[in-house]
Amino acid sequence: MRTFIVLTLTALAAAAFCAIGSGCTHQGREFDIEHIKLIEEGVTTQDQILEYFGSPYAQRRLVSSDEVMLAWDYVYVPFQGQGANLTVYFDSYGVVEYYEYTLTYEE
Repeated sequence: MRTFIVLTLTALAAAAFCAIGSGCTHQGREFDIEHIKLIEEGVTTQDQILEYFGSPYAQRRLVSSDEVMLAWDYVYVPFQGQGANLTVYFDSYGVVEYYEYTLTYEE
């Protein structure tokens, strides 16, 4: 596993803290989770991700000793305890290297 240094701080941590800790509601923007099925690691490009999900909520630049990656975060928290988070990691060519998706619903 690679170790990366986060060069650009994002509002993602603040949104997560707000959603979990203090009872804030409605963070980010709703996105179509059905498009997640269209993401292919090593194939899908930044332009396609923009087409599927629009502009990211936050962007981060990740640097290791031999690689620079870009991470785009999509966050939607309509109510405390509910939400979706998609993080897409791009290689230096703008192609998806991998992605992470979580969906949270508390009853």
